Amino acid sequence: MSKISKRIKVIASKSKGYHTLVDIGVDHGYTILEALTIYGVKKAYAIDISEGALAQAKRTLASFENVTYILNNGLVGLNIDFDLAVISGMGSLLMIDIIKGGYELLKNKDLILEPQGNIDELRIFLMNHNFKIVDEQMICDKGKYYEILKVTPGKMQLDELDIMFGPFLRREKSETFINYYKKLLIKFKEAYSFSQNENLLKKIKGIEKVIGE
Repeated sequence: MSKISKRIKVIASKSKGYHTLVDIGVDHGYTILEALTIYGVKKAYAIDISEGALAQAKRTLASFENVTYILNNGLVGLNIDFDLAVISGMGSLLMIDIIKGGYELLKNKDLILEPQGNIDELRIFLMNHNFKIVDEQMICDKGKYYEILKVTPGKMQLDELDIMFGPFLRREKSETFINYYKKLLIKFKEAYSFSQNENLLKKIKGIEKVIGE
């Protein structure tokens, strides 16, 4: 049975057509493994702030000579050349800090982002820092839901619903997207029946508008 999750496989699939990938927060190195073996990426940088994570990545990628391992806080202080950055498996606020810290390197690059929590704040940040979302995908992997964003340099304007639900996700309304928000709607309505929280009511109305409930 493969150790590589559906989430990692989908993230790695977005690397097709790129030459050099930098994986910031590399963890086990599986994204790089898939990118190099399946999707034609020629070179990779594995970056992590944890020595343990880099050691795990080195074990995963031991047979590859085209991977450079860097112990570092994101891209801070680095001068490396790449055409795609992957940042995944972390909260949006940490992701924003990483993009800020490496902004001079990232501002003209394509990004694959898989944030966990506070995704509305990430979308606002991207809009305000000359990044444009060009694709979004929601997946369910072992009962957990993940959003994967492809981002390029450029301008975009997002309205309130785009920020809350994603400009592509809310218009495409995939089965996974609908299922996720139907479940969330039930939870929010139950919570609202006890709290009467206005922010919660706003979320409920937003979900009902987007999924047509």
